[in-house]
Amino acid sequence: MKNIIHLENVYLAPDHIALKLRALECDLRYYLCFRRQPKQLNAILMKMIEGIQQLHKLGYVHRDLKPDNVVLSLDPLDV
Repeated sequence: MKNIIHLENVYLAPDHIALKLRALECDLRYYLCFRRQPKQLNAILMKMIEGIQQLHKLGYVHRDLKPDNVVLSLDPLDV
């Protein structure tokens, strides 16, 4: 599925769980604070909406959607 980052591995320990995801350039919070390009904001938001719609079609609800949890690369744009 596009616009949903794929889980590469899960590490289980007695007191925590770690998820390994594909590395991207930055998260949305960093982008909005330091790299903002107004011309790209619409495309970023559209890709976020597409990803959320895909999750909902699979029967999942994110429950922790925030700028820190939206990762992206800028060239080419990948959210």
